[in-house]
Amino acid sequence: MEKLLLSIAPNMMARYQYVHDLLKWAAKSVEEIKSHSSTAGYPLIEPLLLCSLEKVAHEIGSVPLLRFTIRLTSLNEQLKKTNAHAEDTNLRIDTFFTLKDEVPSLDTQVKRALATYAAKSICLFTVLAILIVSSVLSLSRCAG
Repeated sequence: MEKLLLSIAPNMMARYQYVHDLLKWAAKSVEEIKSHSSTAGYPLIEPLLLCSLEKVAHEIGSVPLLRFTIRLTSLNEQLKKTNAHAEDTNLRIDTFFTLKDEVPSLDTQVKRALATYAAKSICLFTVLAILIVSSVLSLSRCAG
């Protein structure tokens, strides 16, 4: 059991750290959208970020992360459409009000997810450290 945990824990820690880094990038993107002062020329979320978030959500089996990614993708599509049709006043107004509704919720969700994945990484690190110390103590007892 110990060997299995020692082989799995570092990979899981790396994966959680990767998710945490992607979420920091997402938080930065949401902040850029949130602080945009015009109803045209919105900053877009990098397609690579959206793709990476979706892929890692599947890999770790996280439905909440997948839902968050879908929300980001949907928002990004609306921003692209608004940027492409800047002359469409109704679309710009709809996008403005959508952002007023969506961005605070996305901001809260990304901050909560950042805290969650940081905590998961810390827990895994602690388990890994305990397992390593326990293995070293077991080896020293056998050698002594």
